[in-house]
Amino acid sequence: MKTWWLALLVTLAAAAQSPEEVELMVHTRPEGAEICWGRKRFVSDFKSGEPIRLAYGPEGPLYRQVTQYPLTVRKAGFRELKAVVTAEQLRGAQPVLIELGELEAVNLSGWLQLHPWVSPCAGLALALTAAGLYSRGREKRYRLQLQRLRALERPRGEDTNIGRSLGRYHVVELLGVGGMARVYRAVLVHDPEQQVALKLLSLRAGLNREARLRYHAEVRIQARLRHLNLALLYEPFELEGELGLVMELLRGRNLRQGFPVLTAQLLDQISSGMSYLHEQKIIHRDLKPENLFLTDSGILKIMDLGISVQAGQERLTTEGAVLGTLAYMSPEQIQGQPLGFASDQYSLGIILYEWLVGELPFQDETPRGLAMQHLQVDPVPPSYLKSNLSPELDLVLLRMLAKQPGQRYPSLLEALADLRSKLPAVEHP
Repeated sequence: MKTWWLALLVTLAAAAQSPEEVELMVHTRPEGAEICWGRKRFVSDFKSGEPIRLAYGPEGPLYRQVTQYPLTVRKAGFRELKAVVTAEQLRGAQPVLIELGELEAVNLSGWLQLHPWVSPCAGLALALTAAGLYSRGREKRYRLQLQRLRALERPRGEDTNIGRSLGRYHVVELLGVGGMARVYRAVLVHDPEQQVALKLLSLRAGLNREARLRYHAEVRIQARLRHLNLALLYEPFELEGELGLVMELLRGRNLRQGFPVLTAQLLDQISSGMSYLHEQKIIHRDLKPENLFLTDSGILKIMDLGISVQAGQERLTTEGAVLGTLAYMSPEQIQGQPLGFASDQYSLGIILYEWLVGELPFQDETPRGLAMQHLQVDPVPPSYLKSNLSPELDLVLLRMLAKQPGQRYPSLLEALADLRSKLPAVEHP
């Protein structure tokens, strides 16, 4: 390590012409150092032997009431050297010699200062080393992340989506299969603790323009819905030939997996969610036990607005096509007629009938026979099948299941309020 000796010769004399100013002479090596007087830098890149004039008052760094001044010599690559100059020294006539000791070079930086051509090479080497370390670290983090994602996956069977990464989501488990979509549990690739439900509609499976229109209609409808009893849509996406919806992941079970006891609280939640939909002028069109989900915390969620429509909107189906689940369809839906909110009331009436009685009001082995029962056959009053159900409750359900929409309740809210008043005598079958 190369060291330098610094000898600082300070010559201070009051100028005869101007007593308000003194002259400072500094001798030091190496040249190019920076002088700091007090807390102010007043000289930089000076040459040895050059006079430095210091003035008293606002024009300079000297003040008559100050008794001493710190003096610091700085140069890149060397340790700082410090001294103190007193007011007595400034007033003295004789030169004051101050020994500051060694100006010691620090590691390689001083050598680099003396050899500027080395600095770019060293900088490039450091940059390449840092890039290599970052790349290896990123690769290691990626492998660990991939291991975490793989550990979350369930056996895929024949489902090729499990194990895929779609955008920022990684598919780990199949949750359910519907007529037009599959629902998966997925996690964020960069944060596997964050889980979502991923509803995928495969374009490769033969989805046409009509299916695309239904998808975009569902996105438009769900994007503006915010209600406790409706499944929340996070975002839509289209990637690698897939149309999808990213939704909140629910823990619990749907009613098809088991009907709980029908309580006033559950009925109020259905009423609240459906009333909100109808207030937004939305007809669900596919109410069934699979689309009513009871979370582990007791919140009932209305799901799957895939074929829902805005009231008064032109149907997004081809002429003669019927969408929905036949066992829960209203007569007007089966006939392909324009639908109103009364259609949802009929479908919910079927669900409530099954919920309370334990079986559907209309059953047949063929789709045609089942459709004809919806159109022509009156359901058996629930109290005939379950003795614990009251005739008053029969009147509510049978009115909800009237063949003509005009014969049903004016609103679903009114129908469920009437049913709620009959619930104290109702028990789970």
